[in-house]
Amino acid sequence: VDRAYPLKPVVHRKSCSTGEAGTDGYHNVYPRPPEPREFSSRNFGVRNQGNFSVVGTVLAAMQAEKAVANFDRTEWVQIRRLEAAGESLEEEIRRKQILLRGKLKKTEEELRRIQMQKEQAKENENRELQKIILPRSRVKVLGLWKLSGCTFLSFL
Repeated sequence: VDRAYPLKPVVHRKSCSTGEAGTDGYHNVYPRPPEPREFSSRNFGVRNQGNFSVVGTVLAAMQAEKAVANFDRTEWVQIRRLEAAGESLEEEIRRKQILLRGKLKKTEEELRRIQMQKEQAKENENRELQKIILPRSRVKVLGLWKLSGCTFLSFL
């Protein structure tokens, strides 16, 4: 819409009307609003032609401000909704990251505990094996060999 030439109200005449619109009392006719006083080339004489470029830029700036000010309300509402949705998604991501860090920490602790138990069980098994097979005070073990799954001891 060109702001220099605003739209005027349109009066629709009904098909049954024979006279002029608004004369029979049944039609609502809006009186023409007075012409808006805006800057245009009609309002300036020949002596103001040099200032027209300055006035044109001022007029363009004013129209740009009006366009920004008249930004569609539904678009602003949609932008606000999208921003709120983005913020809620970011918050949900942060919560899930915290939960995952906690789960990872618990899993690492459980793995360490299992490894420690496995090492302790192995050490206990070796001690029990040594107690059963060899009394320490009488026999000195030279070596322990494993051949095809069998364990051999050499004694002094």
